[in-house]
Amino acid sequence: MEKVVTMIRLLILLLCAVLFLAGALWNLCLQPETSTEPMDAQDLVQTDISQETEAVFFQQETIMEKPSVQDQQTMENRLAALRMERDAAWQQLYHAVEVLEFAEKQQTLRQYAEIQYNEQTLELLFKAKGIENCMAVLGEEQANIIVPAETLQQEYEKLFDLVLRNTAYDETQIILVPLK
Repeated sequence: MEKVVTMIRLLILLLCAVLFLAGALWNLCLQPETSTEPMDAQDLVQTDISQETEAVFFQQETIMEKPSVQDQQTMENRLAALRMERDAAWQQLYHAVEVLEFAEKQQTLRQYAEIQYNEQTLELLFKAKGIENCMAVLGEEQANIIVPAETLQQEYEKLFDLVLRNTAYDETQIILVPLK
């Protein structure tokens, strides 16, 4: 009876982890980005500009370069936020494991540590190959690799090959998620 209760607790923990990761991916891919930064005076002035003025404003070549820098910073901020959410989820799982018996706790912690190690290894390999701003989210059934959309188009084969050769996932379990 005690083993059944422990298994149910473990399944609930795994379900929570999967739901959390699914929610993070949902927010990343389908939800519009919202800014939580306080607006300064320059931002307030820019929001008051009419649509006609904005159209003329964005036609200038020097101004058109700024959104790409801003987009890069926004993408980096989004990836940093996702990494923080992933780390917070790992911390919650580590705290939830405390209720398990010693042997089960050790086995579960070993599995978590292996997944985290594989995520970090993949991210380092991506950087070594010159692919910046990538994030690996590994689970038992699949590997999700979050990559900026333009990088994904250019480096698809390299990313896919790195994951395939350095993990135990097969081709059907590797999901490359474009970050927009």
